Amino acid sequence: MDRADSGLYILWMRLASSKNVTIGSLGTFSFGPGFYAYVGSAQKNRRARIERHLRREKPLRWHIDYFRPHADIVAVSCVPGRREDECRLVARLKQAGASVAAARFGASDCRCEGHLLLVPARSLHSFTSGIGWPSGTCFKAMELMQ
Repeated sequence: MDRADSGLYILWMRLASSKNVTIGSLGTFSFGPGFYAYVGSAQKNRRARIERHLRREKPLRWHIDYFRPHADIVAVSCVPGRREDECRLVARLKQAGASVAAARFGASDCRCEGHLLLVPARSLHSFTSGIGWPSGTCFKAMELMQ
């Protein structure tokens, strides 16, 4: 396994206006404008997974695929860790003041409340500084779009 291309990631997204979005079988959720963080993991081919998330049009496979067309990805943070660390990273962001944006979103294979978080804009810097953004950003959105 290529450890350099595996681990956790956070998609930092901005939703410009309120949207009602149907997230597969989870149902329809109302999302307000603001910044969102989606925590995911890829134990191989992390870069390919992130590049897929950047595309707006694709087959709908994961919960994030339903939300993604409505939000702009502003950065992606790569964080060392295994799949089981994904929930701990979500908990860390929640302790810092983020809140679950949609119940069970991205958490169909764990016991978390959800892996899509609403991040208060006023404290965005405190969230990102502790996990490596911007200094440890693995990919800036514009780099991946090229």
